[in-house]
Parts: sequence; C-alpha cells; structure tokens
Amino acid sequence: MPTTALRLTLLASLAWLGIMAAHAQPTWRFHLAFEDGAGARDTLWFVYDTTATEGWDTNPQVDDHLGEGAVEMDLEAFNVWTWNWQYDSTKTQAWPYSMYPMAEMPVMAFNYVAPVTIRWDRDLFNAPELPTAPHIGHAILGGEYFFWTGLEDPLVGGFNMLAADSVLIEEPAWMFVQTTMVFGESSGLGVGEAHIVPLRLYPNPAMDRVMWVAPAIVDRMEVMDAGGRVVHVAGPLSSGGWMDVAHLPAGSYTVRACTFNAIHHAQFIKMAP
Repeated sequence: MPTTALRLTLLASLAWLGIMAAHAQPTWRFHLAFEDGAGARDTLWFVYDTTATEGWDTNPQVDDHLGEGAVEMDLEAFNVWTWNWQYDSTKTQAWPYSMYPMAEMPVMAFNYVAPVTIRWDRDLFNAPELPTAPHIGHAILGGEYFFWTGLEDPLVGGFNMLAADSVLIEEPAWMFVQTTMVFGESSGLGVGEAHIVPLRLYPNPAMDRVMWVAPAIVDRMEVMDAGGRVVHVAGPLSSGGWMDVAHLPAGSYTVRACTFNAIHHAQFIKMAP
C-alpha cells in the first residue's frame, strides 16, 4: 500500500439482552460512509448473517456471497478497506449471528484530503433484523482522537453514535490510529461502576503478534502466563493495537486491561514457531 496508508482499528461489538430466537435471522448490514475534504467517498460494510462463517488464520473462510471477497482498488484514489481471512483487501466483513456479542473489523485508509466525515444510519440500530429489543442501546466511536479533542463522552467512553449520524474528523492521520466502534445493550456505565468486560484478541492462537481491542482507552495492561506470573506490562495505551508475542514461550496467556471504569480479560494461545 502507499506510504500514506493510515491505520484504523474498527472494532464492531454487539451485545444484547435475552436469547436469540431459534429461527434464522435475515441479513443485517451496517455501513460507515467516509467522505474526505475533496469530496471523495468510500463505504465500509459490516454484515451479520446466519450463512456467514467465522474464519481464522488456519481456517481462512471467505464469504464471497456476502461481499467478503477481494476487491481491486485504485491506488491513486481515496480508499477505506479492511482485510478478509485470506488477507486480501475487501470493503465488507461478515460474521455469523452466533458471534454475538463481539466481532471486529480492522480498517485501513489511504489517499485522503482532510477533513474526513464519517456518516452512519441510526435507524439500523433498531432494525427488525436484529434479534432482540431494545436492540442497540449504546453505540460509540472510541479512540485517541475523540479523547484528546474532547469529543469523548465519559459515560460511554467515546463519541456517542446514537446522538448524531455523523462526525467530522479534522485530523484524520491522528484519528485513524486505533479507533474502535462498539455496540451494546445499555447506555454505558458511569465512572466507578466497575465490572468485568471481555477483551477481544486475534488471531488466536497466535505465533508472532496479537491484535487486542478494548471498548475504551487502556490505562494499564498486563500479560500473565499460565502460572499467574506477569510477563509483560504496558500503559497508558489507546483502545487497541498490536502486541508482539514472538518472544513468549508456547502456552496459554491471560491479558488484563484496565480502563477508567472496567477491567477487561481475555486469553490467547501462543503457538510454537
């Protein structure tokens, strides 16, 4: 990709109350529409569908029928893109409904002219394709740009997507570094309401590095081996990023990330070279 490539981690995470109905759910499509300062436009799609597959490194399934196939891009034009499980560039990522409450969509962008506007359709948060009601009770864009520019709502840990249908990013090079989109069932927790929230790690198992994604800025992160010994400490950090694990011995590890109102846990397997 061009040296001007920008990296954004867009994590889509959906949580809901109740149990999903036994009958098949129709496709739910959510889009983020990008427009740069010169009027160039591009769109990314996130899809939930019962026919979608959950791929991983050793099982690189690609749902071509849902748009996950590789796409050819004009390298001289403004583009936003993500990758599929064959590590080809695509503009759609699909997940099965069984992946509730979490799924991720890492996103890259290049050849933009600042500022960049991101738009979405708030009606889709209450779409009939979603299995429960109330459907999505909070939706946020989190990351360093929103935190440092004062656009972050402390109650939800990011830009409240339910309160608006767009946001203007005046410094995209800053914004496109570890930004997270999070969906959930409530309006968010207040400061001091500590709780345990899953942390997403992938690929898992991993060999060289692991992408971690949290719902908010991380103050401190610890990695512990199977014996409970802390083998890595970092912080403060953004809401996501790559962690080098190549130096760790093969085995099971626990990652604990502390944010302003929560502790997030997840485990990953380090494979032998």
